[in-house]
Amino acid sequence: MQAVQVDVPDEPVAWQTHGAPDHNRKPIVRAITGDGTHLAGTTTLLELDAVGTPMNIQWTKNNEPIPGATQPWLQLANLVPGQAGRYAVTLRNAFGIENSNPVEVNVHYSLTTVVAAGEGAIGVEPSLPTYPPGTEVTLTAKPGEGLGFDNWEGDASGTEESITIVMDGHKTVSIRYLSDNQPPTVAIVSPRAGQFFSAPGDVEISLDASDPDGSITHVLYERKMEGTDEWVALGQADSADGVFTWENAGEGVYEIRATVTDNRLAKAVSEPVKITLTTGNLPPVIVSTYPAEGDFVAVPGKFTFEVVAYDPDGDIKSIAVNGGAFYPAHGPTYWNENDDGHSVLTDTRWKTGYYPKSSKVKFIVDVTDNQDKVTTLDVIFTVNHAPTVELTAPTAGAEFVSPATISLTANASDNAADGEMRHVDFFANGELVGRSTKAPYAHTWEDVEAG
Repeated sequence: MQAVQVDVPDEPVAWQTHGAPDHNRKPIVRAITGDGTHLAGTTTLLELDAVGTPMNIQWTKNNEPIPGATQPWLQLANLVPGQAGRYAVTLRNAFGIENSNPVEVNVHYSLTTVVAAGEGAIGVEPSLPTYPPGTEVTLTAKPGEGLGFDNWEGDASGTEESITIVMDGHKTVSIRYLSDNQPPTVAIVSPRAGQFFSAPGDVEISLDASDPDGSITHVLYERKMEGTDEWVALGQADSADGVFTWENAGEGVYEIRATVTDNRLAKAVSEPVKITLTTGNLPPVIVSTYPAEGDFVAVPGKFTFEVVAYDPDGDIKSIAVNGGAFYPAHGPTYWNENDDGHSVLTDTRWKTGYYPKSSKVKFIVDVTDNQDKVTTLDVIFTVNHAPTVELTAPTAGAEFVSPATISLTANASDNAADGEMRHVDFFANGELVGRSTKAPYAHTWEDVEAG
């Protein structure tokens, strides 16, 4: 008989589960794979990697044996939340028992968000790749600029800006934004830019806000101290009507602004208004002038210049226009008081036609209070030739059957030397019925009743 040489390695030979003997010792678990987070409805396979002599295998879940789970793998099919838990194996043979460390299996749900119409985004909080069952998720509409919010669809419904859903299954939520929504408009009308207040004190904020195709449903008031970048909320309101009061405002120079939101979630932000709160003497306030900044006065510039002013903590001592000072002693021809208790200067020096040619004009107004504090305002307006206009349709005496649709047209032009046409307004019996902003100037007057 021929001899056969067999080389035996120095290290013990490792055999996988149910493999050849490994020098007759108790089983050793090397790894369990397939654990982690899985989506509900999918299938995962837990696989055992172990060495040792032939052994008995028992899978457990949360320390409880799983009936019939005695193979080196465990298939979890069509996962549901109830299958989540801590899985382990117990291995037995004649040489001992080995218990593995448990591995975690999590079963989660997915959330899909879709913008079904229009442009915009959906805010998701918390924003996670997958969600444990029972997680509450807040979805917030974020329409694109100038767009409005319509409604939620899919696994959510309603028209609220923010909604909360519970992850009790896979969810798909879509949203629609309206491209035809017109955004609101807003401007701060009080306080005026440059106004002073005593500190500490209350500042009343009034708005001119509207929405052309809906309503304003939310207003946010904010302030920012000069020299900083942070806007701080002062308060909120459900309507732009009425007055908002910033109470007990401290000393400093501030910008204030308002953000309005309409019923379809379109937003508009007012231009900031700078105000000052001080503990010293407050300067006088110029309420208005006529002509005002940007106004037009017809050639030859025959007008009366008017200034309305008051002093918040004293009296007006004088009002000067282009260096010519007026005092209360000038009497009612020049100096009066209106119903609000404000001083009104009527400067008639310009009624004779002081500006015979088209030109831009700057008036310098200086208002001095009884403590000699001065507020100065530069008012730039234009003296120009009036435009010409002729109604070309309908013709005089034209008749229509009510309810009628009437085309209104006009020829209009401005003196080329001093400006251009801004708009043409059409009136019927003294009431505005339409406006045209570019040539050819026309407007369709609809549903006109008999008369």
